[in-house]
Amino acid sequence: MQLVLLPNTDLSSAFDIGQRICNAIEKQIVDYLTQKIKITASIGAANSKENKQSLELLMSRADKNLYRAKNQGRHKVLADSE
Repeated sequence: MQLVLLPNTDLSSAFDIGQRICNAIEKQIVDYLTQKIKITASIGAANSKENKQSLELLMSRADKNLYRAKNQGRHKVLADSE
């Protein structure tokens, strides 16, 4: 799991960046032994207007969105805002 902080970025822009990351990862093919493996990513995002929430709470919300994305079929970005 990786964490990306995007200060001074609104949720719409963060969502777009997440989509670009998902699409870039999907284009990669990993050679493993004799197999070619396609990889996808699920991303959970959250933001706080005017930094009203702690980093711990933001990470918790993003983590919940990550697992929602995985449960809804993977290879997607799910976000919420406060």
